[in-house]
Amino acid sequence: MGVLDDSEDRPTGFDDRRDLDRVADVADVAVRLSPGAQEFRQRAVGVGDAPIGDRSACGTCLPYLWFANGGSDMWAQLITMTLKPGKEAELPRLIEQLRETEQAGSGLVRSTAMRDDANPARVSFLVVFESEARARERESDPRREEGLAGARATMAEIFEGPPEFLDFTIVSEVTP
Repeated sequence: MGVLDDSEDRPTGFDDRRDLDRVADVADVAVRLSPGAQEFRQRAVGVGDAPIGDRSACGTCLPYLWFANGGSDMWAQLITMTLKPGKEAELPRLIEQLRETEQAGSGLVRSTAMRDDANPARVSFLVVFESEARARERESDPRREEGLAGARATMAEIFEGPPEFLDFTIVSEVTP
């Protein structure tokens, strides 16, 4: 539990944004529910504690998670493409096609679609997985093939050239 300087700074409950210690409880539940839970729990070093003093009610203070041994098995890929002129309105259709191909238990942790503020034709997808091995298994999952055929056709229609892929190993994650 965090240290609070004044009794009026004491959070009133789990939903109170000042109660940053709730992150430990949420992380504990999330770890028990995920397939790679035991390894994650062994690798995780700790969760940042609640701030004290004038920062005890800070709504912008971020709990953080860091990993032992230089990282975790979590893996991410940043996929970047450029929309053809006049094809911007087709992006939501592609996103929905991709969403429909997802299978429970695939190892996907999250997928985020983004547009470049400086160049709105440039679109990136950040996909995060439990591990690279799980991502590669998902890549060859036959249950996704039919849905991906439609998504691939849409990609050929709306994007210029092949996508650019960058691979990452996650070493730290911050969540407000």
